[in-house]
Amino acid sequence: MKSLVFLMCLFFVCSTHVLAKSRRPISETQIREKKNQCFQDIDNGLWGPQCKSSMIAKENCMLQCVSPPCFELIYEGDPLEEGEKDYSRSQEYKYCMHRLSLGESIDGIRDLHFKHKLITLQCHKRHARGEHCYNFKGQRQYPPEK
Repeated sequence: MKSLVFLMCLFFVCSTHVLAKSRRPISETQIREKKNQCFQDIDNGLWGPQCKSSMIAKENCMLQCVSPPCFELIYEGDPLEEGEKDYSRSQEYKYCMHRLSLGESIDGIRDLHFKHKLITLQCHKRHARGEHCYNFKGQRQYPPEK
């Protein structure tokens, strides 16, 4: 009996170790499936009437549904607003989900968002003065390279 319990524990520990090493990052297909399931849950009223009050409310609820920790980190303090398309935060959200799917820390992801916002704001000011500006990747942003 003891040897059977030992073998079961050994199998569990070994299989857990193998699973941890074979983790793959979340795929675009998996993200899309999660989004679709969340939209369905929202449409069915599982997230409450506030999530059905507008398209942007539905979008914010979907983001929270798909990944609560990433929503909290990226969007909770500044949720999407009507008509807003925020490509940089969208990419940070996906990167956050990628890191979480690998069991990695999500510390520091939000710092990228603030750095991008600051550089963009500085570029807008320089552009207004007719000066050149480079984005956070070192590419000329204003005026665009020809």
